[in-house]
Amino acid sequence: MTLTRKKPGRKSHDWLNTLTGCTINGLYRKPQTNVWRMRSTGQEFTEASEQRAIDRFYALSGEHEPLPIPAQSDFEQDGESGRLFLRSTVFDTPELWAYVAKELLERPRWVAEKTGVVWVGWREHNRPVPSPRLVDVLKHYVGKVGLSHDEAGRAAKHWAEFVKVTGAETLDEITHDAVSKYELKLAGDGLAPKTIKHKYSIVKTTIAHAMRRGVDPKSCRTALDVLAMLQMPNATPLAPHPISIPHFWQIHAAAMAANDASFAAMLLVAANACMYPGEVSVLRWNEVNLSNGEVVTRRPKTGVARVAILWKETLVAIKELPHHSDDFIFFSERRTYTTNLVSRHFANYRAIAGLPDSIKFGDIRDASYTIACRNCTLDKAKILAGHRLSGASDHYVQRNPGFVKAAILAIHDVFFPVA
Repeated sequence: MTLTRKKPGRKSHDWLNTLTGCTINGLYRKPQTNVWRMRSTGQEFTEASEQRAIDRFYALSGEHEPLPIPAQSDFEQDGESGRLFLRSTVFDTPELWAYVAKELLERPRWVAEKTGVVWVGWREHNRPVPSPRLVDVLKHYVGKVGLSHDEAGRAAKHWAEFVKVTGAETLDEITHDAVSKYELKLAGDGLAPKTIKHKYSIVKTTIAHAMRRGVDPKSCRTALDVLAMLQMPNATPLAPHPISIPHFWQIHAAAMAANDASFAAMLLVAANACMYPGEVSVLRWNEVNLSNGEVVTRRPKTGVARVAILWKETLVAIKELPHHSDDFIFFSERRTYTTNLVSRHFANYRAIAGLPDSIKFGDIRDASYTIACRNCTLDKAKILAGHRLSGASDHYVQRNPGFVKAAILAIHDVFFPVA
């Protein structure tokens, strides 16, 4: 076998220096021919035009689209040195900037390598993500474990109002200007300060819950910082409005006349145990000892332990109600009571009794608490009302329902005066 030695010669180039001074790596033109060779595959093809050969090279290699190569007319010649300079206007074209934007978004590392601007490549790991939509933020809150159907409905209603007034669709669109529109809208609706504060609270709580669930914490935090401008000082001033005893019995009589024994009994328990509608409506059978009348429960809003001793009149009223295991004690015609449903029933019987709209169910608690404060020690009144007493643990309170007996008797003497 005869071995032949390859004739030594100049090593072939694997790049192309174009007529305009650009370098195309991976493409080589055979001297004095129209034959072009691709380094990566060894493929050869024929093209008479340099620009067409470059376009074909990129098409075959599957790489990025090349920048348009300037024509000879795009260059100016320096009079002294004779060097060619590309006109500045060539760079400022829509096509060029579209190409630059595309490469920055799709291949930041490649741009960093070609330009030498290293930090451009860092953007690949910090690409912006769309801001969470407000409709999705609400879903996290209304789906919260333990949130009542009633509260979820109110939250959805107030949230929809906030979104509509501000015009915001995402968290990033919650700006000071947008929130100012919401603030002015509520101020012009003639709402009570407490109502406005409740609406503010719902909006803030919804976003805070989403942040705790890991929904774009940075955007949530920014939105909450903006919402900090929503303030309603003195929204809940200490201005009790006790219901008068005659008015209480008129409303109770209206409920009894409508054969609504459940609501009538609820009125008695509210006065007896100094409870708000949202507290008395969720009272369960297993929280009441029907033998001695002791009530041991917790406030739904704060979780603070509270106790009471039911009057004999109250015990008789609730013993006549249907008893379903450990379910809620009070039922409307169709279902268990919610705070809103209690208020609607109260308003109905108040209207039947011919009493003014200014009388609220919560006024029953105000009356009981006022009587207890006037006729026994403040500690006993606070325990009955479900306030946390400094130095007294929940276990102590729950083990001693009799602690509030003096307050209970004082209230009974006012609601059931001796003839």
